[in-house]
Amino acid sequence: MRQEIWIPFLMPSNNELLRMHRQTYKRLLWAVMWAVKASCDIPEGRPINRRRVTIVAHVKKRRLDDDNFQGGLKPLLDALQNLNFIRTDHPRWIDKETSQRIIRPAGSDDPWTEVIIEPAGKEVTDAG
Repeated sequence: MRQEIWIPFLMPSNNELLRMHRQTYKRLLWAVMWAVKASCDIPEGRPINRRRVTIVAHVKKRRLDDDNFQGGLKPLLDALQNLNFIRTDHPRWIDKETSQRIIRPAGSDDPWTEVIIEPAGKEVTDAG
């Protein structure tokens, strides 16, 4: 089952997360969880299969370097785990693909984050 999630803001960089107070991080985590809940239906139960998670950040001006971008995704992955979209953020359980796209000046949209979650590999379905 494929889930598409649209979050109306960007995740902070890893440098910002490292300097963040734990209460501020908790507020950020709750904001991400509410944005995910508003975007789609929450699955029941804990997932038992691997998931492929594709994260695309639509940025306005410039991209972050890859290490800074990857580290900044921690609140998003924590929110997905808390809401039972993924089992854990360990590489054994998810195939993570990330990218950043620059929004063209003609489209003056605010930056956003797009997340697509789907089964990794073949998943057995009941075809009765």
